[in-house]
Amino acid sequence: MPSSNKIESIEEVTSPEAWGLPQKMLVKLVNSFANWLNNCQEALQQIGSLPTQPLELMQVNVDEKERFRDLKAQKSLNTISSSSAS
Repeated sequence: MPSSNKIESIEEVTSPEAWGLPQKMLVKLVNSFANWLNNCQEALQQIGSLPTQPLELMQVNVDEKERFRDLKAQKSLNTISSSSAS
């Protein structure tokens, strides 16, 4: 397929008529998506540049009693009302 047909096809698929939206709304939608994608890429780059964790923080074999020793039981203020059978 010649490149001019590809461009025409892309323009047709991204046209406001194809989406049933006004031109301004479609432009805002495309810009919003581009901003979202850019923010995601920046976040992924920042995550990728984080230093590796020290090995002692990656230990999984932690005694559960030791891990939760400072936690205390909490009473819930929520109550579940009984339902009447219909």
